[in-house]
Amino acid sequence: MKTKLVSAIALLAIGASSAQGVSYEYRRLYKDAKIMGAGGANVASGGSFGALFSNPAGLAKIPQEYGWEFQVANIGVAVNDNIRDLSDIIDDAEESESKAADTLKEHIGDRYNIDLNVIEFSIAKKFDQAAFGLGAVTSANVNFAVHQGFGASGVLESEILAVVGAAGGFAYDFNDLTIGSYALNTLSVGVGAKALRYGYLNRTFSAADLANEEFENIDDEIEEGNAFVGDIGVIYDVFPNFAIGLSALNIGGIGEGALEIPATVNVGASYVYRVADRSFFNQVRVGADYIDLAGAYEDSSYVKRTSFGADLNVWDGWFSTFAVQAGLYQGKWTAGANLRLSLVDLSFATYAEELGAYAGQDGDRRYMASFGFNW
Repeated sequence: MKTKLVSAIALLAIGASSAQGVSYEYRRLYKDAKIMGAGGANVASGGSFGALFSNPAGLAKIPQEYGWEFQVANIGVAVNDNIRDLSDIIDDAEESESKAADTLKEHIGDRYNIDLNVIEFSIAKKFDQAAFGLGAVTSANVNFAVHQGFGASGVLESEILAVVGAAGGFAYDFNDLTIGSYALNTLSVGVGAKALRYGYLNRTFSAADLANEEFENIDDEIEEGNAFVGDIGVIYDVFPNFAIGLSALNIGGIGEGALEIPATVNVGASYVYRVADRSFFNQVRVGADYIDLAGAYEDSSYVKRTSFGADLNVWDGWFSTFAVQAGLYQGKWTAGANLRLSLVDLSFATYAEELGAYAGQDGDRRYMASFGFNW
């Protein structure tokens, strides 16, 4: 059976879609607005269900006083600067072939992006030493661009990757562990697994295809498959409030060829200062990550692999919480804010995804908003 999610996104996106040339975007299986606002750094921080997508050992960093963590229908959508032109292109394409061609010429070289990140539900909890997380996740990455030249190969190329599945993990704190005469302060070890279904579409369209809405063969061009990947990680508290982390994610890889999300080895450091009985400015988290130590991605940019960021709780109470984030992601600034009112959780973030082979070559500014029910 064809992947319905990919088909639906394809039908919505066609008319303006494409991924011009080779894109060196680092695909993340799931993006959390709160983490992306803080530069995307989370390997040594953790503290929520989202740790399963950076380091499963981070489940052990969920504040124990929070009790059970639940998320339902947490939906995040990210778009880039050019997405505002999308409706004009679609309208002109529907009017006529010549109108579509004229409008597309005005947008030669433009790129368009839509990212969808959904947690259908999740549950997580930190006990005295053990922690776990389990949830269902959907993500889609839709990239478009207008070809530099109009020819037999068409004018628009569409690249869409959608993934649905379940993620789970377990972490454990080895407090007062000793190796010989050396005492480890706190060592957290985590393991995780993801069972996924993915679909990938890459297709080029002519102006005539768009004007005549000739998309009937899209389903036949979708590549799809299943993936079961594992994750392992450790976080070591070197000093009080300061930790280093190491993780290996998506072991086995998701997909292959153009659609692959490869296995990566990642390292990070974090500083977390928290006062449990304070309502205002009770926590600050600072993190730094370097991803893909083994070079699974094609390029060799060191800056592109780095993330830095900070997250500050302005207030944190039983009814509401407000936090702000800032950082650097792939050499470009990020910012974000998160507001929880009772069960409703709202987040906003902006970051830039580097589409080129090195930092500073071809940055694409993204704006992300998320809405969900968390408690």
